[in-house]
Amino acid sequence: MLSEPLLVQEFIHLMRRTYPQPSKVLRHCYIKLVTVHWGQPPSRLDYFAIYCPNTLFETVSEQKEAFGHISRYMGLADPVCINANRLIRDPMSKLKKEAPRFWLELHWLLPAQLPETP
Repeated sequence: MLSEPLLVQEFIHLMRRTYPQPSKVLRHCYIKLVTVHWGQPPSRLDYFAIYCPNTLFETVSEQKEAFGHISRYMGLADPVCINANRLIRDPMSKLKKEAPRFWLELHWLLPAQLPETP
């Protein structure tokens, strides 16, 4: 079985070769392979979650068709674009407690936010 980092690297490589322009935005995103068991009886569903900063969310969402084409070529479901700013700033999110390393990696994505001066 292929590992998650290998599949993510293959996705990025295929994006660069097939869609060079849309793949440039992926340098500023965090891509994670997500596996869920869904339905009755449960069946396995794999897809890519593309976490991006608020400033790039619209750009990434516009390129979702290109990302989906490569994802389906790899035998996975369509990818999901997630706004990392909202995920980190959500007060009800349990991400910090349940996956602290992932939470910190998402912080690396976000541009430095300087406090507002009055």
